[in-house]
Amino acid sequence: MQRLCREAPSLLPTLLDGLVWRSTRASGGQRRANYYVEHLIVNAKGEHADALRELCMTKDPKIMTHPVVVTVSDTMWTGVVQKQFLFARIWFILSLAIFMLVQAFLPKIPWLSQVWIIRVIIFAGRILVYLNTMCRLFFFHAKGFIKAYRTGAWKRKFCCLPMPLYLKEPVAGCNFLMMLLMLCMCAQEPMFYCIGQPDAEFPTMDCPEVADTRRRYSMFGMLAMALHWTLMVDLSVFSTGLSAFVLVCGQVLSEIGRFLVALIFLLLTFGSAIAVLEHGYFEMRDIPHAATALFAITVVLYEDDYRSLLFEPALLTAVLLYVLASSILLMNLLIAQLNNSYVFIYQDMVGFARLERAKNIVETLKTFPMYKWKLFVESLKFDQPLEFNEGDVGVGGGIQVEEPGSAYVVLALEQLGSA
Repeated sequence: MQRLCREAPSLLPTLLDGLVWRSTRASGGQRRANYYVEHLIVNAKGEHADALRELCMTKDPKIMTHPVVVTVSDTMWTGVVQKQFLFARIWFILSLAIFMLVQAFLPKIPWLSQVWIIRVIIFAGRILVYLNTMCRLFFFHAKGFIKAYRTGAWKRKFCCLPMPLYLKEPVAGCNFLMMLLMLCMCAQEPMFYCIGQPDAEFPTMDCPEVADTRRRYSMFGMLAMALHWTLMVDLSVFSTGLSAFVLVCGQVLSEIGRFLVALIFLLLTFGSAIAVLEHGYFEMRDIPHAATALFAITVVLYEDDYRSLLFEPALLTAVLLYVLASSILLMNLLIAQLNNSYVFIYQDMVGFARLERAKNIVETLKTFPMYKWKLFVESLKFDQPLEFNEGDVGVGGGIQVEEPGSAYVVLALEQLGSA
């Protein structure tokens, strides 16, 4: 498997097709099928095989939708990884719930935030968030940095500083940014600044010492809250359809990025041109104000009236040309690009979703307890022979399933003899 994945991936479908036996008889609209996948799940030592990891390295969405790969992936996901993955995310879900309670709900109710017991709950909740989220992420990334230093994986540069290669993964990068925001929040925590103040009843956020830090703390909290919810997208792996939709959204972001680059170019072009023009319109008196006004026109947030430009024909012409180029040309071009990209990605989006799920399976199995793995392998009963048709006992090492009779075409070969 390793050699085929790395040197001859085009032969993988042929190999995988040979691991399936399907009956020529259909009963009740269902057909019996045997998938001989023992050596794709467990190796000779009884450990989890590297087949799924090698298939992930090919990054081929089509091979991930092969029935054999789907069977292996779904068996390992439902058997061992699903619960392990969910338990690993429970702390994050609880942290988000507590974070919302002590940042977005309780402090925003004026009469409730004056109650001493509520302030104690807010203080305890924030301490719990710092310990549960900030400290866990700090130790996780400290371990990652040490491992990257020992292995020499420091080739990626960020602002002239070497960074570990594992941070190029979106989830790892967002987690690292979350840790930095939590550290900034902890350093600017208003309740910490009010400790020991004689004119303030602790715990409280109302004391003279927090006047300069309150706004910075709220900005860090806003970004941390947004990142918390962004990282929740990782839970879409539980649904293949939802995961496929998330992947499609991520793929079309590149088209939106190109649109924004073109829009910025138009804003600078027309903004600087309007700033050079002699006119008496105050809202477009210089480049920043002109660019801001033009952007407001694009997103339909401009509050002024076009009739105020009737006595400035040159300015009105420039604005109309900008509207023609941005709102009509660029917007329709963006819609066409998004439509084309979606049609192209839709063909393989289920494969991409299964590829992401397979990556999560591989990562989770690295820390999966061996005794649980052995119990899972025993539950598959690979040592028991599988029947072909009724009464026809075959070999073991596989998984027997019932498939719709019309899902696959099975040719029946009849041997004709002469008397």
